[in-house]
Amino acid sequence: MTYKILAMLMIKLLFTFRGSKPTSKIPASDFDAECFAGTWYSACYIPHPLQSKLGSLSFSFLFESDGNLKLTTRGYNAKKNEWKTKERAATFKGSQTEAWFSVEANSPYEKQRKVIFLNEDYTQALLVGPTKNTLQILYRTAEFTKQDLDSLIERAQSMGFKTSKLVRVSQHINDVPEQ
Repeated sequence: MTYKILAMLMIKLLFTFRGSKPTSKIPASDFDAECFAGTWYSACYIPHPLQSKLGSLSFSFLFESDGNLKLTTRGYNAKKNEWKTKERAATFKGSQTEAWFSVEANSPYEKQRKVIFLNEDYTQALLVGPTKNTLQILYRTAEFTKQDLDSLIERAQSMGFKTSKLVRVSQHINDVPEQ
């Protein structure tokens, strides 16, 4: 019976991570955590198989008194006609000058996240996970130009991400497609 469970777990892991190549991307240098803190809006992302498609997707990073971050993810589920919000703790993997976080997931697991690109005024960012199957293109505001988005998509593609898998996120509830 234990072998059966172990075999099922191995199969599940195989299907979960198939095609996932590790990303060795270096976090953005000269990272200013205080400038990064606040709300970011998702323009598009590479979806995870277990991730539901949400519109008006945003991420808020707030400093806690212990120097770590609280990450609040918020998005609108059009199919259920409801907002979904999730709060998690995020800790820096190194110093606060490295854009590399460990985000609390389903215990005892954690998700690694790196900001691999930030423009000078902290209004555009590429946020990635441990594999090339995790990418978020983020903006400081819900409004951005097609030219800016195309530029970030091109940058992500040049870094080896499969941008053809990107799902665009509407930041307007009336434009959120039903699942």
